[in-house]
This record gives sequence, C-alpha cells and structure tokens, in this order.
Amino acid sequence: MYLNAAWWYFAMLIQFYLIFPLLFWMARRLGPWWFLIIACAAGFFARYILLVVWPQNGLWVLGGFAICRLPEFALGMSLAMWHRQSSARVEWFLLRGPGFVVGLILYPAALQLYHGLYPYIFCDFATSTCCMLEIVGIAGIISLSSAPAKLFGLVGVYSYGLYLIHQPYVIWLGLRIREVPIWMFLLICIPALAVLSAWGMLLEKGSNTLVNKLVSLRKPAHT
Repeated sequence: MYLNAAWWYFAMLIQFYLIFPLLFWMARRLGPWWFLIIACAAGFFARYILLVVWPQNGLWVLGGFAICRLPEFALGMSLAMWHRQSSARVEWFLLRGPGFVVGLILYPAALQLYHGLYPYIFCDFATSTCCMLEIVGIAGIISLSSAPAKLFGLVGVYSYGLYLIHQPYVIWLGLRIREVPIWMFLLICIPALAVLSAWGMLLEKGSNTLVNKLVSLRKPAHT
C-alpha cells in the first residue's frame, strides 16, 4: 500500500473508483444532505471499529480501508451537487472569504481531536475540511489578480505529479540540512524546491505525451 509516504492514498483511490457507481446512485437518490449524513455515519463507524473495538494498524484508517475516509469523499460529492443547484451561492462561500474565515476559526478546534482515541475518530474529517476551506479560499483570493492566478494555475495543473515526485527528494534533503541555521536552510531550500518543481513538471509533461502517443497508436485507423 505504501511505496513512499506521498503515495499513501493510491489504494484508497482504487477502492473509491470501484464503489463510486454505488455512491453516485445513492447521492442522486438521497440528495446531498442525507447522502453526506449517511456517508459520515458509515465512515465514523468504520473508524470506531478499527480504532476502538478491533484496533488495527493505523495505515488502514488513513486509507487502506477506504470507508474510513468516506466522509471526506462524500463531502466533495455533496459540494458538487450543491454547486450544481446554486453555483453562485457555493462559489461565494468558498471563494469570496466566508469559507476561509470559517476554516480559520475551526481549524484550532479540529486539531484538538488528535488528543484522545475517541476524538480521533472525527479528526481526519474535521482537519481536512478546514484545510480544504483554507486552500479554496486562498485560491479565490489569488484568482482576483490575473498574473498570480496564471502562475499558481500552472503549478496547480501539475500539483499532483509534483507532490508524488518531489516528496522523496525533499525528505532526503531535509534530513541533511535540518541542523543548519535558518538563513542557510532557506538559502538551500527555496532554489531546491524551484528545481524540483521544474523537474516534476517536465517529467509529468513528458509522461503525458508518451501515454497519449501510446494510446493513439492503439486506436484503429478510420477508413
């Protein structure tokens, strides 16, 4: 399940892909609110079983058993449904500041859920929701200015690949410079991150080009 720490959710994503048709059917049948409530109940119950009743390796709770992360996945699906119903209202909340403020206020409280076994059942959902509100809120602020929006948009296109590729290098580098003074740490870290980002973007772009060529070769020619 873990090739390196950046790939922890691959097994979880595969499971969600397999059960997504069922989740999609439930969401359409129940509506976003009831779907989210039922999904949260199922996810929290699964975490309760694996954390309290039948304690297992924590990797199963993090994503090895996808139902433990169902609340976060269901929240994304519900947000998509709410956006379809009222896109202006959802975008105002997420991109124009209210969501950012809510996430900022609630995040310290969410961190308190790390203290204790029972509170930890709800920890991942609470912290990830607050982080999502912060990230989307910052994206909304950046989008108000065209130049930063273009730069961050470019990085965002390749962000998943950057995350997967740069993580082992950053850990390796961090372990070797953690004892240096802060000024030297920044002097080394900032250009290193820039180089790794450029390398990751180049590698992902090349991989996408190669895959597209291979796929096009497999397509039958039309007469």
